[in-house]
Amino acid sequence: MANERREQVRVTKQGDYARREQVVEYDKSTRQVIGNRLGQMIGLVAIIINVLLMTRIMMRLIMANASNGFVDFIYMSTDVFVAPFRNIVANPTLNNGMVIDINAMIAIVVYSVTAWILITLIQILFSSSGGTRLTTTYEQQG
Repeated sequence: MANERREQVRVTKQGDYARREQVVEYDKSTRQVIGNRLGQMIGLVAIIINVLLMTRIMMRLIMANASNGFVDFIYMSTDVFVAPFRNIVANPTLNNGMVIDINAMIAIVVYSVTAWILITLIQILFSSSGGTRLTTTYEQQG
């Protein structure tokens, strides 16, 4: 998938003086565009997961009512993301009953770093210097 090449030539004549200007532009290739979009999608998914996990942490801190539909949705949708980290440390409970969800905090760090590594890898594999523009001007007196 080569870069898309566009060329434009302009010739300006004024009396016995001629000026020829050639402009060549290279757009990013399809492969680079796909790599950029893939990186953006991974970033978006990581942000969504992290926002859900942060909401879970806040709900646990304020001791939100788990019988509420929204709170129940947050806990159920984030359980799958917290599960790999569940037994790393015990979640401390404060005197007033608030729970600090350390496992969810660990999940946020791990998913953020993983997303950053994946996005960086995709940029290395798919990116190049990007689009370029080359202008060449010839002037001639007749």
